[in-house]
Amino acid sequence: MLLVDHFQGLVEAEVELDWVASAIGRHHAAIRHYLETGDIEPLRPFTGKWYPVVGGMFIPETSPKRLVQLGYSGDLGYDDIYVLE
Repeated sequence: MLLVDHFQGLVEAEVELDWVASAIGRHHAAIRHYLETGDIEPLRPFTGKWYPVVGGMFIPETSPKRLVQLGYSGDLGYDDIYVLE
């Protein structure tokens, strides 16, 4: 699953827990909402959170500035984010 990580940007990680996969899906929806509307409110629940993934942890990116940078660089192509392996 592709994740938008606070430290690394877009990364691929294996997710074993359903609740983590669900949280990542909500995070992706919050990013999309922010990039489409400028409303940061849906990102707030992810601030300061972390989630276990195989081999480490995932810390969701919530910085509006960083998300815009990733969006403009083409790293946040939502066709790619939702590809599950």
